[in-house]
Amino acid sequence: MIIKNGRIVTKDTVLEGYDILIEDGVIKRIDKDIQGDEVYLAEGAYVTPGFIDIHTHGGYECDFMDSSFEAYERALRFHLDNGTTTVVPTSCTAPRE
Repeated sequence: MIIKNGRIVTKDTVLEGYDILIEDGVIKRIDKDIQGDEVYLAEGAYVTPGFIDIHTHGGYECDFMDSSFEAYERALRFHLDNGTTTVVPTSCTAPRE
């Protein structure tokens, strides 16, 4: 996949007019005018690494304290849909029930 012409946020700067080549889920190259078949046009959008949420109780009206596969899946979907690629689920003090 090639992400074309987005504003690429790096640790030091924002690159404009560059493309990103991704193969097997790994960034292989950042350069100008990369060609390929599968292209995502990111014109005007910011392209950033996935965000890490180190304190979250859930998402999409589900809580990790719900203790069900469905609640975990829905909460994690919320984070993925909003650019978070890693979460640290956080619980709170509650009765065992």
